Amino acid sequence: MMSVPAFGVSLALLLAEGWCAVNLVLFSRSSREGLLLCLALALPFAALFNVLLFLLFMLCGIPLTTVSLWIGHACIVAGLLLVRQFLPPTGHDSDPALLSSLRLPRIIIALCLFILAGALVYGFAHAWLLPPFQYDSFTNWLMRSKMSFLEQRLVFDNAFPHEAVRKPHYPFLVHALHLMANAGQSSWRDQLASGMTFLLSVSLLFGSFLMIRRVVGASLALFALTLVVGIPLFGLHLGEGYADHLLAEEGLAALAAFALYRSSGRKSVLLLSGLLAAAAVWTKAEGMFFVFLPWLLLALLSVRPLALRPLFPPLLLAAVWPVFLFLKGLAFTPHGSTDLLVDYHPESLRTVLSVLLYGGSFGPFWPLLFAGMVCLAIASARRSPGATFGGGDRRERLSLFLPGALCFAIVIGVYVFTPNVSYLLNGESFDRQLLTPAAMLVLPLVLCFAEFVKGRGEEG
Repeated sequence: MMSVPAFGVSLALLLAEGWCAVNLVLFSRSSREGLLLCLALALPFAALFNVLLFLLFMLCGIPLTTVSLWIGHACIVAGLLLVRQFLPPTGHDSDPALLSSLRLPRIIIALCLFILAGALVYGFAHAWLLPPFQYDSFTNWLMRSKMSFLEQRLVFDNAFPHEAVRKPHYPFLVHALHLMANAGQSSWRDQLASGMTFLLSVSLLFGSFLMIRRVVGASLALFALTLVVGIPLFGLHLGEGYADHLLAEEGLAALAAFALYRSSGRKSVLLLSGLLAAAAVWTKAEGMFFVFLPWLLLALLSVRPLALRPLFPPLLLAAVWPVFLFLKGLAFTPHGSTDLLVDYHPESLRTVLSVLLYGGSFGPFWPLLFAGMVCLAIASARRSPGATFGGGDRRERLSLFLPGALCFAIVIGVYVFTPNVSYLLNGESFDRQLLTPAAMLVLPLVLCFAEFVKGRGEEG
């Protein structure tokens, strides 16, 4: 029997914990917009603290019971509140100057809202009301979480009686949230587990929207979010059962925070961006290579040496996971050592082009994205050598394409030059792993467009 109050207690603890953590990171007297951002990012930050609490319990041999989880999170909340008392705010959280005040026509805004509402209704229905149907739910995500719930420990093997779990070496941010959602329940509930990750998805998307809005305004922020959520495969994944969309959302949020850092110059926002990127490492095995390392390269190339201190906490948080894998003797990659065998598979190119140019999973997304990038490149080349988009450093704006481009190249390389080609040819995973570079490429394209529009206005 499901206990609604128990789920409410778990959710309240997570939100309180995340709220305190984001306030501590931003370290300012937030404006109304800043407070809304703290609320939006509360659950993503709570997910990070939750996974670290689970790690601590595993290392100490503490069973994952309702009492231990609730007490653990209550202690974290108390600790964050105590730390906040000794760290007074440094000032008010002010909004940066917008790159563009462009307002889209009402018909486009209405269409964007319609697409977003449809995707959220679909996701809510499948996460909260309907039973799971995704393949990976029964071989990894929900299956591993359920077994961990029954045994009061995280499962890291697939020997008897865990044969159904295909990837017991995966990071456990999602599994930890599943277990926290079921704390206080007399029996396992798939809907509570999927419902909690659905709330995480909504939080990451809303947080990304708020950060993008502070850089380019509400219209373009809404348009950027719609381009991502409107991908047919992405909307399907909002029904939960996989974690690829969560990886894409974390990459998008991290990049949105980095763009906000560029606009505001606040080191606390750079730290916020890094922690969101580090969360991807604990979400999927690909998170280190698809999100965190490309983000880290962007940060190292963009941030002055004297301003690198905010990079150390995310780097430490991301490094804990591979160290943990090494100590337990588990695989670093999704499919073990075979992922590292390099061999060119020319037969894969036709399928790659099919998915990118006319496959149904993405609709017209990739052709439109490539066309938009070409148009911006041509427009940029036609401008005078000293001209910039909107008066800023054009090279800085274009560098935001780096993480998404690297992620895209890594995904293509994995499925063209390794035995993972089999998962491309049978349609099992290539499409959904492209969700991450897709989300990370949309944002810089919209930012460059906004800056180009502002530059044209200044020239006019």
